[in-house]
Amino acid sequence: MRTLFAGLALLTAMAAPVRGQQAATAATHAAAAGELVDLMRLGERAMPDMGGLAAGFAGDNPMVAQMTALATEFYKEYLPWEKVRPEFVSIYQTTFTESEIRQLIAFYRTPIGQKLIEKEPEMMKATLAVTQKLLMPHMMELQQRIMTRMGGGGRP
Repeated sequence: MRTLFAGLALLTAMAAPVRGQQAATAATHAAAAGELVDLMRLGERAMPDMGGLAAGFAGDNPMVAQMTALATEFYKEYLPWEKVRPEFVSIYQTTFTESEIRQLIAFYRTPIGQKLIEKEPEMMKATLAVTQKLLMPHMMELQQRIMTRMGGGGRP
Protein backbone atom coordinates (compact mmCIF):
# COMPACT_ATOMS: atom_id res chain seq x y z
CA MET A 1 0.00 0.00 0.00
CA ARG A 2 2.84 2.30 0.84
CA THR A 3 4.38 1.59 -2.55
CA LEU A 4 1.09 2.50 -4.25
CA PHE A 5 0.95 5.87 -2.46
CA ALA A 6 4.60 6.53 -3.21
CA GLY A 7 3.96 5.73 -6.89
CA LEU A 8 0.91 8.05 -7.03
CA ALA A 9 2.88 10.81 -5.34
CA LEU A 10 5.68 10.37 -7.86
CA LEU A 11 3.25 10.48 -10.80
CA THR A 12 1.58 13.58 -9.40
CA ALA A 13 4.93 15.29 -8.94
CA MET A 14 5.95 14.39 -12.48
CA ALA A 15 2.66 15.63 -13.96
CA ALA A 16 2.90 19.11 -12.41
CA PRO A 17 5.78 20.28 -14.63
CA VAL A 18 4.04 18.81 -17.69
CA ARG A 19 0.87 20.77 -16.89
CA GLY A 20 2.95 23.90 -16.42
CA GLN A 21 4.76 23.27 -19.69
CA GLN A 22 1.43 22.71 -21.49
CA ALA A 23 0.09 25.99 -20.10
CA ALA A 24 3.23 27.81 -21.21
CA THR A 25 3.01 26.20 -24.66
CA ALA A 26 -0.66 27.18 -24.97
CA ALA A 27 0.21 30.74 -23.96
CA THR A 28 3.00 31.05 -26.53
CA HIS A 29 0.76 29.42 -29.15
CA ALA A 30 -1.99 31.96 -28.41
CA ALA A 31 0.53 34.82 -28.44
CA ALA A 32 1.84 33.68 -31.83
CA ALA A 33 -1.72 33.41 -33.18
CA GLY A 34 -2.42 36.94 -31.92
CA GLU A 35 0.74 38.22 -33.58
CA LEU A 36 -0.31 36.61 -36.87
CA VAL A 37 -3.83 38.06 -36.69
CA ASP A 38 -2.37 41.52 -36.10
CA LEU A 39 0.33 41.14 -38.76
CA MET A 40 -2.30 40.09 -41.31
CA ARG A 41 -4.33 43.18 -40.35
CA LEU A 42 -7.46 41.10 -40.02
CA GLY A 43 -9.16 43.85 -38.04
CA GLU A 44 -9.04 46.02 -41.14
CA ARG A 45 -9.53 43.34 -43.76
CA ALA A 46 -11.81 40.66 -42.39
CA MET A 47 -14.53 42.68 -40.74
CA PRO A 48 -17.62 43.31 -42.86
CA ASP A 49 -17.41 46.42 -45.00
CA MET A 50 -21.10 46.99 -45.39
CA GLY A 51 -20.62 50.00 -47.64
CA GLY A 52 -18.43 48.01 -50.00
CA LEU A 53 -20.72 45.01 -49.95
CA ALA A 54 -23.85 47.01 -50.60
CA ALA A 55 -22.27 49.13 -53.32
CA GLY A 56 -21.65 46.00 -55.35
CA PHE A 57 -25.31 45.02 -55.24
CA ALA A 58 -27.17 48.30 -54.89
CA GLY A 59 -26.11 50.62 -57.64
CA ASP A 60 -27.75 53.99 -56.93
CA ASN A 61 -30.68 52.69 -54.91
CA PRO A 62 -31.23 55.11 -51.96
CA MET A 63 -33.09 52.46 -49.92
CA VAL A 64 -30.00 50.25 -50.02
CA ALA A 65 -27.88 53.20 -48.85
CA GLN A 66 -30.14 53.58 -45.80
CA MET A 67 -30.01 49.86 -45.08
CA THR A 68 -26.24 49.93 -45.48
CA ALA A 69 -25.93 52.66 -42.86
CA LEU A 70 -28.16 50.69 -40.51
CA ALA A 71 -26.21 47.48 -41.08
CA THR A 72 -22.90 49.30 -40.53
CA GLU A 73 -24.15 50.63 -37.17
CA PHE A 74 -25.38 47.15 -36.27
CA TYR A 75 -22.04 45.51 -37.08
CA LYS A 76 -20.10 48.17 -35.17
CA GLU A 77 -22.31 47.57 -32.14
CA TYR A 78 -22.24 43.77 -32.09
CA LEU A 79 -18.97 42.96 -33.86
CA PRO A 80 -16.39 45.38 -32.49
CA TRP A 81 -12.83 44.26 -33.15
CA GLU A 82 -12.21 43.91 -29.41
CA LYS A 83 -14.77 41.08 -29.34
CA VAL A 84 -13.87 39.53 -32.66
CA ARG A 85 -10.06 39.47 -32.30
CA PRO A 86 -9.96 36.78 -29.57
CA GLU A 87 -12.23 34.60 -31.71
CA PHE A 88 -9.90 34.99 -34.71
CA VAL A 89 -6.90 34.20 -32.51
CA SER A 90 -8.67 31.04 -31.33
CA ILE A 91 -9.47 30.01 -34.91
CA TYR A 92 -5.84 30.36 -35.97
CA GLN A 93 -4.63 28.66 -32.81
CA THR A 94 -6.85 25.62 -33.35
CA THR A 95 -6.22 25.47 -37.10
CA PHE A 96 -2.42 25.75 -37.09
CA THR A 97 0.31 24.49 -34.81
CA GLU A 98 2.51 27.07 -33.17
CA SER A 99 5.30 26.12 -35.58
CA GLU A 100 3.01 26.65 -38.58
CA ILE A 101 1.88 30.00 -37.21
CA ARG A 102 5.52 31.07 -36.84
CA GLN A 103 6.10 30.07 -40.48
CA LEU A 104 3.11 32.15 -41.55
CA ILE A 105 4.41 35.08 -39.51
CA ALA A 106 7.76 34.76 -41.27
CA PHE A 107 5.99 34.73 -44.66
CA TYR A 108 3.77 37.73 -43.93
CA ARG A 109 6.82 39.71 -42.85
CA THR A 110 8.36 39.30 -46.31
CA PRO A 111 7.70 41.83 -49.09
CA ILE A 112 5.56 39.30 -51.00
CA GLY A 113 3.58 38.52 -47.84
CA GLN A 114 2.91 42.23 -47.32
CA LYS A 115 1.94 42.57 -50.97
CA LEU A 116 -0.55 39.74 -50.56
CA ILE A 117 -2.12 41.52 -47.60
CA GLU A 118 -2.32 44.78 -49.55
CA LYS A 119 -3.67 43.24 -52.76
CA GLU A 120 -6.13 40.78 -51.27
CA PRO A 121 -9.08 43.23 -51.11
CA GLU A 122 -8.63 44.02 -54.82
CA MET A 123 -8.39 40.31 -55.57
CA MET A 124 -11.58 39.61 -53.63
CA LYS A 125 -13.43 42.34 -55.57
CA ALA A 126 -12.15 40.89 -58.84
CA THR A 127 -13.27 37.42 -57.74
CA LEU A 128 -16.73 38.75 -56.90
CA ALA A 129 -16.92 40.50 -60.27
CA VAL A 130 -16.03 37.28 -62.11
CA THR A 131 -18.59 35.32 -60.13
CA GLN A 132 -21.29 37.89 -60.83
CA LYS A 133 -20.37 38.03 -64.53
CA LEU A 134 -20.63 34.25 -64.84
CA LEU A 135 -23.83 33.91 -62.81
CA MET A 136 -25.86 36.92 -64.00
CA PRO A 137 -26.91 35.36 -67.32
CA HIS A 138 -28.36 32.44 -65.36
CA MET A 139 -30.26 34.31 -62.63
CA MET A 140 -33.65 33.76 -64.29
CA GLU A 141 -32.93 30.05 -64.35
CA LEU A 142 -32.08 30.15 -60.64
CA GLN A 143 -35.31 32.00 -59.90
CA GLN A 144 -37.26 29.42 -61.90
CA ARG A 145 -35.62 26.56 -60.02
CA ILE A 146 -36.41 28.21 -56.71
CA MET A 147 -40.03 28.73 -57.70
CA THR A 148 -40.33 25.16 -58.93
CA ARG A 149 -38.82 23.77 -55.74
CA MET A 150 -41.00 25.96 -53.51
CA GLY A 151 -44.18 25.45 -55.50
CA GLY A 152 -43.91 21.79 -56.37
CA GLY A 153 -41.92 20.66 -53.38
CA GLY A 154 -39.79 18.51 -55.65
CA ARG A 155 -36.87 18.72 -57.97
CA PRO A 156 -37.26 20.48 -61.34
